[in-house]
Amino acid sequence: MPIERISLRALAVGVVLALGLLSGLLLGFAALTVKSAAFESQKKSLARVIEVASVEVIRQLDQRVFGLGTSLQARDEFRVALDRKLADGEGAPLQAVLRDPFVHGFVDAGQLDLVKLRVYDAALAPLGENDSKARLPSGLPPVLQTQAAARTGVERLKALGALWLGPTGPLYSVLLPVGGLRVRGYLEVVVDPSFNLTAVARMTRMPMTLLGADGRVLHSSASPEKPEAEMLAVDYVLPAADGQPAFHLICLDDVTQLRDDVRHTTFILLAGTGLLVCVFLLFAIAFFNRFLFGPVRGLQADMERCAGGDLSATIDRPMLKEFRVLAESFNLMARQLAGKIEELRLLSCTDGLTALSNRHHFDLALVLEWSRARRTQNLLSLIILDVDHFKLYNDHYGHPAGDTCLKVVGQLLNRAVRRPTDIAARYGGEEFAILLPDTDSAGARCIAEAFMSDLAKARLPHAASPTSQRVTVSIGIASCRAADDCDADKLLAAADDALYRAKHAGRNRIES
Repeated sequence: MPIERISLRALAVGVVLALGLLSGLLLGFAALTVKSAAFESQKKSLARVIEVASVEVIRQLDQRVFGLGTSLQARDEFRVALDRKLADGEGAPLQAVLRDPFVHGFVDAGQLDLVKLRVYDAALAPLGENDSKARLPSGLPPVLQTQAAARTGVERLKALGALWLGPTGPLYSVLLPVGGLRVRGYLEVVVDPSFNLTAVARMTRMPMTLLGADGRVLHSSASPEKPEAEMLAVDYVLPAADGQPAFHLICLDDVTQLRDDVRHTTFILLAGTGLLVCVFLLFAIAFFNRFLFGPVRGLQADMERCAGGDLSATIDRPMLKEFRVLAESFNLMARQLAGKIEELRLLSCTDGLTALSNRHHFDLALVLEWSRARRTQNLLSLIILDVDHFKLYNDHYGHPAGDTCLKVVGQLLNRAVRRPTDIAARYGGEEFAILLPDTDSAGARCIAEAFMSDLAKARLPHAASPTSQRVTVSIGIASCRAADDCDADKLLAAADDALYRAKHAGRNRIES
């Protein structure tokens, strides 16, 4: 029989070679799986970083556009022109006011690509626009029209912003109410966001190509110094408010080190596995089942968890030295990525000038604390304050001094809140708010009085104030217990009403 012509030595050698070949094939497959998982995880993680950076850029753009619109509607000539348009239909003065920023420039002109200024009445009917070259469809963009038309009550006093697709490409519009607490109309500021999205390359420190919705190249960073074969292309689609693709951001990340680690690990494991299988077959089978194939599967699972958004997933299990090098590199990348995302999260919650919570964070905190108050049936108090005659302060001392004044007010407010649950925020412009959970009206008044005392001690000069020679504030306080007849909007409206009474009662006072 043929089997009788095979020696035990040849059989053993054949079995060893077959097992070595099989082990090599399995190890090669595992290495390819790890490589694919590592690069896919890197790609998904970087796409998340690009998304966070893009959202932050749009948030900063929204703030700049809001500031431009606020400064424009604060001008006396704008109010006079709007009154004439509403009173007798004369549109020439209003058109001249809207044309002025395009002719003489405006604050943050180097940070914004202004496209169009348009004014609407309280019913969102067009009143006028500047006569720039940009031709846009008449009326509000549909997405803003839908949102604005559905608002009622105090919601009409808030600004709206949206990214939408215009006839020549994506545009960003901010709709601001005109007239303070009594809305007399709306101002729409339209800008081209592609100018600002180039900042994503600086924030992520990756070369970037920015494409419009039609595939046209809008911006391209300098080509990387290293060969393109060593760069990983990450594509992220930034959608408009209606969900349609607005921009394509293609960033390049240097994966040379990761690729070298994978190649080095693969080579060492293939050579080591072949030697161990040939010399210690039985030991090698048990050893590799425990320290090779198992860790590879776990490594892949951890990378997939991280790619799915769980950045706390770290690789910490017994494994070969070469795999440990790759695991440590991956763990370091995950920690750095989590740190960058946390930094961006903090930036999105903090007002850049006063270091207090920003409006977005305050709105989220109000909803959260109101829900908690409904569960516990505890009181919730809200303080809203406004710096008296702040426009006169800016006109007299200049905007840099005005920023310094707001910083000092922010520092005093931060000192006034004593509990971790209390939230002091910049509500908008020179307006601030303090959210006080589990606090009644008397407690809120104590905090407001302490703040006014600290402000008086600071003795900030205000030579242009018609009521005082120093900086003062008007404060409105509202408190209620969460119930069916009271909600967060009513609490906010009550605090606004109290602030309104404080202003009309002579300012520099507290009303509740």
